[in-house]
Amino acid sequence: MPSDTGAHAGLTCCFILLALPGGMTLAYSEDLTGGRFIERPEDVGHWVLCYESIKSSALSVRQSADLLRRIMKEDHHGSDQGGMA
Repeated sequence: MPSDTGAHAGLTCCFILLALPGGMTLAYSEDLTGGRFIERPEDVGHWVLCYESIKSSALSVRQSADLLRRIMKEDHHGSDQGGMA
């Protein structure tokens, strides 16, 4: 996610969507106090919407690769300064 995106749905906690055989989807959410599986379809639907929101704001694969190259190049040039900061 580009840093200039600002606040987005994925900042509140970590989560994973699990697509199981038979078409069932579960969510697993983890925060500072622990993790939990979410099984109720209505609740899983909220996590699916959250994922879709994050996905729509994310960079494409090509844009992500370009951003990583640029960061690596900037970091490499920054380390050529010599000495310690």
